[in-house]
Amino acid sequence: MANGSSLAAMELMVFLGLVGWLLYYQYSNSRSDSSQPKSSDETPKESD
Repeated sequence: MANGSSLAAMELMVFLGLVGWLLYYQYSNSRSDSSQPKSSDETPKESD
């Protein structure tokens, strides 16, 4: 039973890490997009 618990904990850690990294990546991208007027690939609402 301990093995299953360890596996679940590891999966949770990996999942949380992935989600956190994705959120951080999107946040960084959003900030970078706001800084640079090069948002032609993602919702060009300010360009048009």
